[in-house]
Amino acid sequence: MLYEACFDVLPKFMFVPGEGLAGKQPPGTAAAYMTPDKSRIACFQFGCCLVRLAGAEGSVLNVLIDTGLGCTDVPGYIPANAALRPLVDTLRTAGVEPAAVHMVVHTHLHGDHVGWNVRPAADNVPAVGDAPEVPTFPNATHWVHANEWLYAQHEGCPWAELTRQKFGPLQAAGMLQLFEGEGGAIDPARAPQLSFVFAPGHTPGHIAVCVTPDGEAAPRAVYVGDALHVRCAHTARAACATCTACAACAACTAHSASPTA
Repeated sequence: MLYEACFDVLPKFMFVPGEGLAGKQPPGTAAAYMTPDKSRIACFQFGCCLVRLAGAEGSVLNVLIDTGLGCTDVPGYIPANAALRPLVDTLRTAGVEPAAVHMVVHTHLHGDHVGWNVRPAADNVPAVGDAPEVPTFPNATHWVHANEWLYAQHEGCPWAELTRQKFGPLQAAGMLQLFEGEGGAIDPARAPQLSFVFAPGHTPGHIAVCVTPDGEAAPRAVYVGDALHVRCAHTARAACATCTACAACAACTAHSASPTA
């Protein structure tokens, strides 16, 4: 796991983005689930996951699951004075340069999961106005479930504009790939150990990512993303009344009401 930030938060922060921040802790600080007084969730963390898979002829395939907060357009619910640990710095500490990331798999498209898709064109120079941004991981194909992508193109999607910003340079470079279905391999030719399970609810096209070592029948690890961070329970899937791309239940409007986390 690669953490960019963590905070002590009131439990309502889970369901009312922007509320409940109650103290900050440095990224990586160890803590129990709750603070000693049991009033807050301790070290509510933001980050993503690096998976290193065995590739052909002894090579290593570096797969990033989600891309965290980013260095521009950091979500508004992160305090301005927050102590952040940039993802690219953490990757380098782990011995992985951004250019050495081969795949990025997005569990969903909320801002704290797509932030490092792009960066300002020059390192250490903040974006100003319409300054161009470039892919942070120039050799990585970015994979997104088709339902999630289609919902983000819908005019009613709260993160539609952010999706354009974070994926525009990737599309222009031919670095975006969509996949469909309820589950299965994401890129069977390149990463047969990596598969997904469709897990809508937090967003219409949310997925969980499974890692199954060569020769094993069951996953050794499952990255659930925000699948457990859901404001309503889905009992059936049907076309959403406002968006034919949405595979969640028709009665649920939580997708539009919860653009964060």
